[in-house]
Amino acid sequence: MSRFSNILFVADLAIDSTAAFNQAVTLAKNNQAKLTVVGVVDGLPESSFFDSLVSQYDKELRELVKNIDNDILEVETEVLVGKDFIEIIYEVLKNERDLVIKAVEHDESIEQRLFGSTDMKLLRKCPCPVWLIKSSQKKSFRKILVAIDYEPNNPENESLNRELLGMGISQALTDLSELHIVHTWQLENESFMRSPWSDKSSEEIDIMSNDQEHTHRDWLNNCIANYCGDLDSKSRDYIQPKFHLIKGDPKTSVSECAKNIGAELLVIGTVGRTGIPGFIIGNTAESILTQIKCSVLAVKPSGFISPVTL
Repeated sequence: MSRFSNILFVADLAIDSTAAFNQAVTLAKNNQAKLTVVGVVDGLPESSFFDSLVSQYDKELRELVKNIDNDILEVETEVLVGKDFIEIIYEVLKNERDLVIKAVEHDESIEQRLFGSTDMKLLRKCPCPVWLIKSSQKKSFRKILVAIDYEPNNPENESLNRELLGMGISQALTDLSELHIVHTWQLENESFMRSPWSDKSSEEIDIMSNDQEHTHRDWLNNCIANYCGDLDSKSRDYIQPKFHLIKGDPKTSVSECAKNIGAELLVIGTVGRTGIPGFIIGNTAESILTQIKCSVLAVKPSGFISPVTL
């Protein structure tokens, strides 16, 4: 995984954060990174119980980290006060955090979105990668799915693809996971071309579709081969990703792929307009993230500017 040096763990005291916290500790140790554990109190300072609430949060945060050997890992705790997602992003911006990790809880017995309002706001607006880990994820990730996108003439997107692959491969090596790569493609305007109003024959459209599929398949193979070429021989021997080249709408195909293979972690880029505050997330990523039922590591391209400012 990309090297992280300044990790922020967001403790939600209302849910079981054990799995997410253990992941944060392991990652910080492996990267020799600083780890900061925060909780957020959303309340009015003038309320009668405010001080006791902050004190209780502080006590529980210290309890959470008490067994960590400070000689091995530098860790701090802090209680933030204010609107949760805004205070978390402020903390990222002020102290140059390079990864946010947070637990999420999902009731498997009812059909509902995995990510709550705060989670989605962080996915949309937080400038650094956000890793949301299901509270039920007690062990390592057995199957990891990395979603990559095809924009060969866009250096920014190609750089993001490399970062996603790097994170997925690194975590797969750490957890000895099964690695899957998904890429979706479509023939533009195919529905119209196959309609009675089009002058193209079915044979012509089939040829165009086959050519498009071959282009995307060749790109996918080259993309993986180029990245894996940078790995040491032992890592290359272990990492033999399974490819999923899917013809269809990525807004539904990626989440369906994750469900079908039983993915426990999805690594995805939340590609939006970069360098312009307010353009916070791509429509495709937004749709996927509202359907997904597994843990997610979401990464924005370099140059992304959060609409939340200090």
